[in-house]
Amino acid sequence: MIYDVTVWAVYDRPTEYPAHYAVRSHAFDGGRLSYAGECGLFPSLEDARESLLNRGLVCVPRNPADDPVIVECWI
Repeated sequence: MIYDVTVWAVYDRPTEYPAHYAVRSHAFDGGRLSYAGECGLFPSLEDARESLLNRGLVCVPRNPADDPVIVECWI
């Protein structure tokens, strides 16, 4: 059985937003992960995390193979 899941990635000052932490949604469906189009910008990591905690999500530590600007993911 395959489930549709939204994964939220937290980025530490990505190139396109060098003064912010960015939180982007990614859809995982049918074994593929793709950008889902929702993005939030935050002045601090704590603010980014709070926005995700308020959604009832759970933090997943970053994978060493992730892009270095990815801090963590939330599902």
